Amino acid sequence: MCPTSYSAGRFIGVGRGVDGFDKCRTGHLRAWQARQDCFESPLLRLGCGYRLDSVKSSTDSAPKPQWSPHWGEGVGPRQDATEIRPKGAHGTLSNYLGEMAALATALCWVVTAISFTIAGRQAGSVVVNRLRLILAVLFLSLTHLLVKGQWLVTGAEPDRWFWLGLSGIVGLVIGDGFLLQALVWIGPRLPMLMMSLVPIISAALGWVFLGERLSAVEMLAIGLTVGAVAMVVTDKKNGNDLQVEPRRYWVGILMGLGGALGQAVGLIMSKRGMMGDFDPLSATLIRMIVAATVMWAVALFRGQAGATLRALNDRRASLAILAGAIAGPFVGVWLSLVAVKLTRVGIASTLMALTPVFVLVPSYFLFKERVGLRSILGTAAAVVGVVIILLA
Repeated sequence: MCPTSYSAGRFIGVGRGVDGFDKCRTGHLRAWQARQDCFESPLLRLGCGYRLDSVKSSTDSAPKPQWSPHWGEGVGPRQDATEIRPKGAHGTLSNYLGEMAALATALCWVVTAISFTIAGRQAGSVVVNRLRLILAVLFLSLTHLLVKGQWLVTGAEPDRWFWLGLSGIVGLVIGDGFLLQALVWIGPRLPMLMMSLVPIISAALGWVFLGERLSAVEMLAIGLTVGAVAMVVTDKKNGNDLQVEPRRYWVGILMGLGGALGQAVGLIMSKRGMMGDFDPLSATLIRMIVAATVMWAVALFRGQAGATLRALNDRRASLAILAGAIAGPFVGVWLSLVAVKLTRVGIASTLMALTPVFVLVPSYFLFKERVGLRSILGTAAAVVGVVIILLA
């Protein structure tokens, strides 16, 4: 039991009807709600996204306002705020936890891309997709036990299960399925170009469905960063293009667009499912459980479960799948939900879309892929875009 009870949370901007919160005419949301749990773990603080502006001792009758240094001035559970970070609040790293989580996610995708490229060449993309999800459920359940004291998520409302489960199906099953098939048919360059549209789609959907607004500078920075990523992935000096028939080429393009749309819609649904103070770790576990259940149900229906498990006999493929599962659907997806919880979806998806830029160096050394001048200039422009986003 914690010796103090947290009694108030402060939002910046106008919220969207969170239970237990009252709207003020000034555009702030205040809640006076006793909590008996103590967020001593930095990981839990990060997951819940709280910034408390009033703490009262269990022996006092009146609240004593105190500003928490963990989040910085005016930052609360950020998914219900139209102004996530107040202007001028650039003093501490805690103001950029969402952005840092998004950048870390992009780095995780680099490890995932390399690992699954190796594994896919050995075992096939569909087998890799099934195995990565079941491994992710195992790792997430163990982490959930260590952090929350429970193997599985209990106490989550049906509404959260619906939105998070649906986001897992749309993003991890359908979206990733389209993307993997596009990679097989038309190679990595054009599908990665399609995926660079995710920030634009996410920002538009976040504005329509979540009421998230971006400043002119932030929109300019997103455009610069997306354009820089497009420069990198369209550089014909990077690797070799596959020769494919026209019909398969255009179907591959449509599947790449489907992958981008699936990821963007999945992010929006995930944020909808985490409204309030729901922990991103629990949200990630729910998404993975639903996605893995759907994937393996289809495998059992088609009689392919045995063949999938036999792929683990290949030691090189197994190690690559293990590395990719840890970096991708375990740590990477977890961090991506932390990012969309603590900052706007358009900003988070822009930073997470930097993977094609980050992957240039390891691809050069591991796969001997060529890197042209256009890619180098695109990388520099992407860095500038990221800096503008962080300082906006």
